Amino acid sequence: MNRGVYDRTWTLPDLIARYPLAVMPWVLTLSVAILVLRLRAPRPRWRRLVRQPGFVACGMVTAWLIIMLVSGLVGAPDARRWIQPGFGLDLVGSTSVAGVLILGAWTLLYVGGFWRPEKSRLDRAGRILGASWIALVLVLYLLRDLGRQ
Repeated sequence: MNRGVYDRTWTLPDLIARYPLAVMPWVLTLSVAILVLRLRAPRPRWRRLVRQPGFVACGMVTAWLIIMLVSGLVGAPDARRWIQPGFGLDLVGSTSVAGVLILGAWTLLYVGGFWRPEKSRLDRAGRILGASWIALVLVLYLLRDLGRQ
C-alpha cells in the first residue's frame, strides 16, 4: 500500500529538522518588510531610531541579506549557476550569522545603555523577529549537535 505524505507520523526530531527551512523565508521577508515600513515617514529621528532594538534587528538582517546577495552575484557570473542548487547563496546554512549579528547588536545596545524600545507595533514586531532569528541559531546548533543537519 502506498502511503501519502499525510499518512506519515511526524516525530519531534523530524519537526525540529524541518523548522529552519519552514520558518526562515517568512522571518527573512518580514524582517525586510518591517525595516522598509519603519523607514517610511512619519518616523522618529535617526538618533532615536537606531536605538530601537526592533529596527536594529531588521537592519542587521537586511544588511546581512544584501551582503549575501552581492557575494552570490559576484561569485556567480554565469547565469546558469543561478538555477543550480548551492550557487553561492546559502541562506539557510548562513542563518546563524544573522542571529549572531542580532545578538551582538542587542548586547551592545543594552550594555552601552542605548536600549530604547518604542511602544509601537513595528518595533515590537522587529523584536519578535530578532528573537526568532536567535531561536533559529539555537535550533541550527541543536541540529548540528544531534547530527541531523
